[in-house]
Order: sequence, then structure tokens, then C-alpha cells
Amino acid sequence: MAMLRLASPVSQRGVGLVGMLLLVLVGIIVVRTAINVIPMYWQDYRIGNALTQWQESGSVSVAERPQDIEAHVQRILSSNDLQAPLEGLRITRSNRQLTLDWPYEKRTSLVGNIDLVVRFHHNVEFSQ
Repeated sequence: MAMLRLASPVSQRGVGLVGMLLLVLVGIIVVRTAINVIPMYWQDYRIGNALTQWQESGSVSVAERPQDIEAHVQRILSSNDLQAPLEGLRITRSNRQLTLDWPYEKRTSLVGNIDLVVRFHHNVEFSQ
């Protein structure tokens, strides 16, 4: 039978100072990123929810002008205290359908001059 050898105390020292500092640094980066990203996704969820409620309400007519739709989206954002750029908002009309296509991105500073960019996209179809 082979004899079982226990590891010597030298090989069981644990995490050193450098390893602990690296763990703390990684933990700080993860927490900082979460603090910045979670509100962005929460706001996007609220925007998507507001657009879905508007779609399900049936209050949009296919004959409405794109400017009126954009103004209504702006009212939805302001009434729900939401902020998102409307530059990419495209409204197209087909036979019996109005499509709102809205890609946008949110940007926040992560550390120093390093930015975190998150892209979102909503596509809502209104039909009659």
C-alpha cells in the first residue's frame, strides 16, 4: 500500500497579499459595473413596458403622422421620468401597419476615460 502524504505547511499558505489585492480589485470592478449597468437595463425595461402598454391600448391609428408618434413617445418618456435619445427612432407605415423601430444606446463612465456603452432596440408594430 502506498503511504498517503500530507501537504507540507509551506504549500498551504493560502492567498498572498498580491492575490488578495487582485481579488479586491476585481470585486470593485464588478460592483462598479453592476451599479452602472443595472439602472440602464431597468430604464430600458420600463421603456419597453410603456411601449407595449401603448401598443395594447389600441389608441394609435395607422393614419397618424410620424411627427405625432414621435411626440407621443416623447410624452411617454417625460411622464415616466425616462431618458433615451430619439435620434434613431424610425416610423414606417405599410398597408395596415405602423412600425416603430427604435435602436438607441446609453453611455456611462466606468473608470476615468473608459466608457461603458449598452445598446438597446425596440420594435413595436401597430396594426388595425
